[in-house]
Amino acid sequence: MTDFSRRSFLKTSALGLTASAFMPLPVLAQGGGGYKALVCIFLYGGADTHDVLIGQDEGSYQAWAAARESIVGRYGEGELPTSRERSALLALPGTAGQPTVGLPPEMSAVKELFDQGQLAFAANVGPLAEVTDRAGVKNKTALLPNKLRSHNDQQSVWQTFGTEGARIGWGGRLLDRSGTNSAYAAISTRGNAVFLSGDDVRPTQIPSNGNIKQAWGTGEKHFGSEELASIMRAHYARTADGSQSPFMRDIARSRAKAVATTAELARLMEGATLGDTVRIEGNGLSQQLGTIADLIQLRGDLGTDRQVFFAGMGGWDTHREQHLKMPVLLNQLSEAMASFQRGLDAAGLSQMVTTFTASDFGRTLINNSAGTDHGWGSHHMVMGGGVSGGQIAGTVPSFEEEHDHDFRRGALIPTMATEQYGAELGRWFGLSEGDLDLVFANRGRFDRTPLGLLA
Repeated sequence: MTDFSRRSFLKTSALGLTASAFMPLPVLAQGGGGYKALVCIFLYGGADTHDVLIGQDEGSYQAWAAARESIVGRYGEGELPTSRERSALLALPGTAGQPTVGLPPEMSAVKELFDQGQLAFAANVGPLAEVTDRAGVKNKTALLPNKLRSHNDQQSVWQTFGTEGARIGWGGRLLDRSGTNSAYAAISTRGNAVFLSGDDVRPTQIPSNGNIKQAWGTGEKHFGSEELASIMRAHYARTADGSQSPFMRDIARSRAKAVATTAELARLMEGATLGDTVRIEGNGLSQQLGTIADLIQLRGDLGTDRQVFFAGMGGWDTHREQHLKMPVLLNQLSEAMASFQRGLDAAGLSQMVTTFTASDFGRTLINNSAGTDHGWGSHHMVMGGGVSGGQIAGTVPSFEEEHDHDFRRGALIPTMATEQYGAELGRWFGLSEGDLDLVFANRGRFDRTPLGLLA
């Protein structure tokens, strides 16, 4: 059996453990240039970012409110009383030739970050096969991405540029090109995330609370037996050297490394304290970001100078009861992001970490009685000490119906491709233009000029 075949088998057969956990701890990264981390916050369900950047000037607000007439007056009915009255919005600076916008009051923490220059918005981002507009879509002359408005497919497209079933994500590819070979370069606190899978890099999954369960740990029962852990450890050690099968030797060696690795990581996490300054009780996203903060604090022990993290937050598929759900979701997101950034600031890590949001898709501007339907383009946030904050990059579309980038019922045709958004992050991460072209294969179809989101 060839070495290539054995490696391929191990990559696709984790046998209950993440593949990267099979690597020894630590392994020194190869990226160089000082530590940097990207943190993706994925908003599962399709976030209605029409409810984030809300028309602020008189004409834009009236158009926005008219499109949502059955819900706009009901935002005070939920557990987090708020308002969508124009006077309640947190105004953002305008850009000549574009609508002015404001944030809902429950996002005051994000507004503070924006005002401090630590957060910016990327307007109307989404998957594109080519630059297009309403006329191209209506005339059926435009090449469109596959399976628009499908949750599973668009979650995959955002993370991999391929529909459901794609196996390599652009977060993993960024790490591939950075040259890192650390076992803990790609870490998810939200379960399996294809975004983190590269050609060489494989993600590690860590519980959202950072409580790592040691593989075959001693002092506890496994399948009802207190002896099984020591039996399995002895089996791995014996098989690693004594099996006649190359597959079994490779698997046993990898399992033995995983046992040692998880034990060491669990020990290190017990001593991490940065997350304690970040976590907000009752806020699930904040718990994940607290764990990520701990892992960033441990970057030297983990032996890496480049990391990509993946956190997630569900509940954004607001077909119903949007006026009750969105204020809570937006407040939790806003507070979690701000607490994370404050913790990094206090630890002197702000310049090293860039956090950004992503989601399945945006939603329709026109409501469907008590909620909104699946859309396409959406507005996203980029946060960190390296961000050129206090701005909205890209183009905020009109809030009137049937404008040039109205897909249907106010759903937006993106004016910024996901490749452009990702390349901006990858450039900050340290990749060359040539490497960015390898990560984002369709990048040549769009304007390659930097967006100005990151210094």
